[in-house]
Amino acid sequence: MNRLLLRFFGLMVLMCMSVSALAQEHCVSEPDVSSVLKSSSKNSLKKRTVSSYAKKPRLNQQPKQTPMELYPAKVLKLKGDVVLVSRAGQVVNRPLTVGANLFLDDVVETGRQSFVTIVLGSGVTSVLPSNAKIALKQTSASVARYELLRGSIENRVNKKPNAKRSTFEIMIPNAILGVRGTHFTVDYDLGHGESGVSVAEGVVVVRPLRSCSKALIVTGEHSAHIKQSFNPATDIKGLLPAPVWVSARAQRTDDFSFDVSKIEGAAKYVAQVARDADFLDVVAEQEAPSQNESVVVPGRDLPDGFYYVRLAALDQYGLRGLTQTYLFLKNTTSITDE
Repeated sequence: MNRLLLRFFGLMVLMCMSVSALAQEHCVSEPDVSSVLKSSSKNSLKKRTVSSYAKKPRLNQQPKQTPMELYPAKVLKLKGDVVLVSRAGQVVNRPLTVGANLFLDDVVETGRQSFVTIVLGSGVTSVLPSNAKIALKQTSASVARYELLRGSIENRVNKKPNAKRSTFEIMIPNAILGVRGTHFTVDYDLGHGESGVSVAEGVVVVRPLRSCSKALIVTGEHSAHIKQSFNPATDIKGLLPAPVWVSARAQRTDDFSFDVSKIEGAAKYVAQVARDADFLDVVAEQEAPSQNESVVVPGRDLPDGFYYVRLAALDQYGLRGLTQTYLFLKNTTSITDE
């Protein structure tokens, strides 16, 4: 009898170990990004008094609106070599032009010193800088998802106070980033096959795809280095301060030269040049090691006139810090500043 009990007990222990190992290997997935956003907002509401949310009679209640069509998206701005790589699974490799329509499952790629700004039907605006590649996807009738295949993408998502779900997502190989109203930049393959996000304002929720880590919540003026597993204590950091353009002046040569102040913790500096202050019409960019006193941006193909430059420091992971924008004049014909 004792032997039977011992065998039974041993069998139960082995079963428990097997179940535990299986659970460890195929752990329960994290809640959907929209659920994390919803629970986060609920937690913030708990601090308020019940009387603050007394129910009021609904007057002239409006009928429920149908979600806006996300696609086709539009090419708002473009400069350089921007290609529609594929459409509906078929290789196209066709140059894009301003005003072109982009559809679900399209793949878009930018070349060297090339930029494109894409606007969804929902109003989400995304800028792809040089050497970037994305696939346009959709998770529901009202939520678009871009798959970032290479490089970086800067996004501006309109704030919707009544939204209970994420309204836009970026997918990278190791995570999904969900947002509702945010200005943020995502980078993939920062030299090591890893990713990162810099949040200028708003909130980004990062859900891992290859581990059982809890979702990472990144708030405005912070960045996160996205690895296989998340550690908020070490992976989330404040954005580096913006460098100052020292001795700002008109640009007299074809290329632009910007002397920058030194920022502690910066591995590189980056300068972007655009025709507008919102940097939706980017025309040039360049990075430089932090040891350099200036960032030289190619501008030979740009005519004389007024431009904006946006300066930022990059940390050791290549994540962009806070930015500072300046208006400047390119004037290669006159000998006097204007």
